[in-house]
Amino acid sequence: MFLWMLNFRLLLVLAASVGHVLAGPPSIPGNESIPGCGDAGTTTAPEDNPKHYGTLTDKKGCTLPIIGTWMTAVDHQHLQGTRGERRGPTGKVNLPASCRKNCHGRQEILRDGIPCRKVVGNPKGSKKHLKSGCLRGKCLAGQCVNDGRRISCYVPRNITDTEPTPGLLAE
Repeated sequence: MFLWMLNFRLLLVLAASVGHVLAGPPSIPGNESIPGCGDAGTTTAPEDNPKHYGTLTDKKGCTLPIIGTWMTAVDHQHLQGTRGERRGPTGKVNLPASCRKNCHGRQEILRDGIPCRKVVGNPKGSKKHLKSGCLRGKCLAGQCVNDGRRISCYVPRNITDTEPTPGLLAE
């Protein structure tokens, strides 16, 4: 008798679970309520991040994002053996906002040690000034490695170089 009751209970449990599976849980929504399912329409892509830098286009057509800033004594030290020795340790300059330039779809890495700025702020006002909006750094293996020091910077006008110019951004 005990065995018969055990089989009967097992049969009831099995029937209840199969019935639940066949009926399906009521909480599953139809495809139309799941984003991306059943919706044949297209959506617009989110806007790109605002452009907080200017662009330098060299004589070869390569483009480099640049940021207007002020040269510091630390930047000057990174330029030993280059034009930096002939200029004062401070002054307004355009520095790379990235240590990679785009040459017709191909990325080229800037030389290690070139001073750069990592843009972390947003422009204020019509002059596009970023108060303490940049981190001071230097290029290392194609990345602008910063030292944590915040520096004011500004969005410069785009520049097109038609003549080779020696200096910071020269090859």
